Amino acid sequence: MTMSEREALAEELRRVEVALQRAYATMDGSAESRTRMARAKAEYRTAEAAALHALGAEDALMR
Repeated sequence: MTMSEREALAEELRRVEVALQRAYATMDGSAESRTRMARAKAEYRTAEAAALHALGAEDALMR
């Protein structure tokens, strides 16, 4: 994995973490905030899975 790929991965993780934190901060029970939270969680899971796969850690965690 090149340094630029690592930086892109880190930036994506940062972006989804900020989005998730914002979703938590603005939770008010409305349908809109629940939808925002669900999307943020899904994006976070996707980015986290991609990071684990890219770093080769996925197999180690599943054992």
